[in-house]
Amino acid sequence: MDETRCCKKNNPFLIPLIIRFQENCFLNLNGEKIGLTGIEINIEGQFEESPVQIKEMRRLENMEGEMKAETLTIQSSIDMTTSFVKTPDNNTTVHFSKNNESSKQLKVLAIYNPKTNELDIKK
Repeated sequence: MDETRCCKKNNPFLIPLIIRFQENCFLNLNGEKIGLTGIEINIEGQFEESPVQIKEMRRLENMEGEMKAETLTIQSSIDMTTSFVKTPDNNTTVHFSKNNESSKQLKVLAIYNPKTNELDIKK
């Protein structure tokens, strides 16, 4: 294992999260309404590796042989699978399933940029 990967895995890191509210937002604290303009917190993160097993790789085509999607499904534990679906326009989605229930598409809520030390909240 290279040194950079080892250090990232073992060392916790902080992600600053700053949210500014466009509209009035109130916090009810002990019966008192407190107006909020935003929230500023630090989230502690840590990398953790876990073994995965490729469960399935598929290429889906229409009758003319044009690619409609490529999928990669991995098994990350006995009861969890994750599927990556890539379409011809290079749009990739991630779908998660637990306990063989129907899968749910995961959505990006925010992207952290370590160069600017900012979190870009997706709408």
